[in-house]
Amino acid sequence: MALSEAEKRRRRFLKEKNKFGSFNELVKHHNNRDQTVWFDLEGNILQISAEQKRKKTVKERSVVFTNEQLKILQDKDVNLYRIVQDAEIETVFSIELKPLESPFVEHEKDFLQLIPESKSKTFDISVKYSKGNFTVKPHVKILKKYKEIDSSIATANGKKVLKFYFTSKNDPHFMVKTVNILLSELLDKKSVTKKINKNLDQCSIYTIKVFDKYVCI
Repeated sequence: MALSEAEKRRRRFLKEKNKFGSFNELVKHHNNRDQTVWFDLEGNILQISAEQKRKKTVKERSVVFTNEQLKILQDKDVNLYRIVQDAEIETVFSIELKPLESPFVEHEKDFLQLIPESKSKTFDISVKYSKGNFTVKPHVKILKKYKEIDSSIATANGKKVLKFYFTSKNDPHFMVKTVNILLSELLDKKSVTKKINKNLDQCSIYTIKVFDKYVCI
């Protein structure tokens, strides 16, 4: 005779209780277990569970936190918190309060910004276009910052690709050429040059900033 679902659950409970010796020890074990947090692409928390299996969509992600890490949410409204990916390591996540700034300020990060011509020695990323070659270099301070991080999981503000756009002079509305540079390749090689089969001497170069300061030399 097939067992009912209730009976199956009862037997699983008894088996687990016997494993830990007493009901109190079983409760203690469950309270101290790591928890899987499910969240959407904006970091909003969808579910917290000891179970790691869940039918999820492409718009959901999950990460395992320790009981200690989850104490920040104890007796709190989880809707006020979000999951944030580390700016430099894609496999590291944290829990933080949602910012109170306006959506406009948040979305400014995705605007194209002109890379100014400069001879400044203080920068994060430098770019250069000459005779069909486009070269991107990180400053030595950036290389030092990522020195202890495996380049395959390194990110810059959560991004693994640096995007550059050649446009009409000072006008990002007229795109001529797009160049993508992998952050991992940039950190490994310390300089990346792409051959471009167009004469772009009269173009401006824009980017979506993932580092603070860019210069065109």
